[in-house]
Amino acid sequence: MAILNVADKETLDLTYEAIKDIEVIGVGDTFDDPTGATGGSVMAKLNYLLAQFNPGSQTFTADGTFTVPDTINTISVTACGGGGGGAGGHAYGTGGGGGGGAACVVNKKFTVTPGEQISITIGLGGAGGTDAGNGSAGGSTIVGNLVTLAGGSGGTRGKAGTGGVCGGTGGGDGGDAAYSSGTSVGSTIYSAQDGEDGAVGLGGTGGGGCKYNGVSASGGGGGGSYGDGGAGGTTGGTGASNSYSGSPGGDGGYGAGGGGAAGGTDTSSSKNSNGGNGGNGIVIISWGVTL
Repeated sequence: MAILNVADKETLDLTYEAIKDIEVIGVGDTFDDPTGATGGSVMAKLNYLLAQFNPGSQTFTADGTFTVPDTINTISVTACGGGGGGAGGHAYGTGGGGGGGAACVVNKKFTVTPGEQISITIGLGGAGGTDAGNGSAGGSTIVGNLVTLAGGSGGTRGKAGTGGVCGGTGGGDGGDAAYSSGTSVGSTIYSAQDGEDGAVGLGGTGGGGCKYNGVSASGGGGGGSYGDGGAGGTTGGTGASNSYSGSPGGDGGYGAGGGGAAGGTDTSSSKNSNGGNGGNGIVIISWGVTL
């Protein structure tokens, strides 16, 4: 007796239902298949079985249409919305919060019909804040009428964006920016918060602290989703100088939030820094039995 290791139990059960009643060996014998059709030949039944052991997948990073392959009644969807952009950092003392990660589903099963066409809309990542401005929210990813995955919100100056919560596992929240004040160079330095982890991706690392004349303003990490969150910017320089700009926030991976930018140590607005962009969404559709 041959033994198969089958990872997808639902597809195996469906396949078993399709072939369990074959008793005779006539090519013209008929059967009732699990899709509701009747009168198919034994050969048609065997073709159905073979199709289940021919797995495939299709990945969408832009809008499109997925056509369900013949004989396939179940698909698995991994997808996320667009991540929120990180906020920009102010030239003197205020870092940006990280953007929130988008909602995400991983290998979620859906029942479909062979030949069915499913429209795919990819949520775009939110732009990072410029000139010390707030980050923009990410867009929703829509997989036909099966699932809609909300984007993450944008970070604001000093505060993090929140993760998308609708449609799947909530994206990770972005990290808050750090800000501390004191009276002397070299007193306590605070690093910004890391972004929270998402369904798959890790939260971005909060920027490290730096201090000049009482100012510390690193950027918060972006929240994770399917991809990793962008790293928060680090305040530049230390000591008796007012010419340091904060570094920009890093961009997020798929569905993840952008990192917040660090604030600088200069009163000139030309030293403002930009937040990282949120990552665009993605949709991965797979089908068939994996052996």
